[in-house]
This record gives sequence, C-alpha cells and structure tokens, in this order.
Amino acid sequence: QAGMRTPADIMVVAGSDSEQTRNSSPPITSVDLRPPVVARAAIELITNKLTDTTASGPVLIQSELLVRGTTRRSG
Repeated sequence: QAGMRTPADIMVVAGSDSEQTRNSSPPITSVDLRPPVVARAAIELITNKLTDTTASGPVLIQSELLVRGTTRRSG
C-alpha cells in the first residue's frame, strides 16, 4: 500500500507459523516453533519437578525457518 514490494523492498518474517502465514498472498516466511514439542517438554519438566525424579535444566528445541514469498534467499 505504501508503494513497497515484498520481498524486493521489504522482507517480512512472522514469529510463528500459522494457517494465515501459509495462505496469505504472498505466503509469509515464518518460524516453526514446534508447539507440540514445546508442550511435551513443558509437561515433562513439570512432572519431573513435582516428583523430584530428575534435575531439570535448559531444554533446547530446534525451530525451523520456513522461507516463503516474503523473503529472498541470499546467494
């Protein structure tokens, strides 16, 4: 609307993947935060804390950048 083109003039990345980011025009590049994996890890941490069975520490969950029409690949 401001005379800018995506991705030629501006690139857009959403903080989480959704049906809206997949179905927009152009489709929006987004980060898949893997909510089911995060939920399972949270449940495990809470369960371990409540039962004192294991020490909890940082949990690393790999996310994925889903490159779509609102960004350009470099190179």
